[in-house]
Amino acid sequence: MFLTNVFAAPMVLCALTAVLTAQVPFRETPASRNEHSKLVGSWIITVTPDPTPGAPPITNYVLHTYGSDGTVISIGTSAVSPVPAIQNLGNQLSGAVGDWVPLGNRQFMETIIALIFKDGVPGGFQRVRVIIKLDETLNAFTHTAVAEFLDLKGNVVFSGTSKGAGNRVTLQ
Repeated sequence: MFLTNVFAAPMVLCALTAVLTAQVPFRETPASRNEHSKLVGSWIITVTPDPTPGAPPITNYVLHTYGSDGTVISIGTSAVSPVPAIQNLGNQLSGAVGDWVPLGNRQFMETIIALIFKDGVPGGFQRVRVIIKLDETLNAFTHTAVAEFLDLKGNVVFSGTSKGAGNRVTLQ
């Protein structure tokens, strides 16, 4: 009996671990597919960071393409804010990449990340977390965002918030 219990416990533990760590694939329904497809496409976005003490107000312009696979590619103005903590990381941004998901009711969440560099040498990253709300036309949105500026080890050295608006790029 003792020998059986010695072997049974590890087998039960292995079985329980397998059940708890099993990944259940996301089953896309027609409703979720429809919600997901509302953001897919290319957008022109204007971003206005909330005022930072000691820094002049700025407006950034960004182009985003949201893929049907949940990825996003972002290209924007490459100069970083004149905040000293950010300037210590570098003075230019690369394009950004990331992921997005639908939240329902024409709302979406995305996270993108870009390199911060100076003279081609990386000094850190900019990570932006965004909540998007499409309007009823599905061709415009507003968003709120939190941007974090991280050193190469992943430590946040500065963060700020912003608001923005986007318009879908359409065939003309």
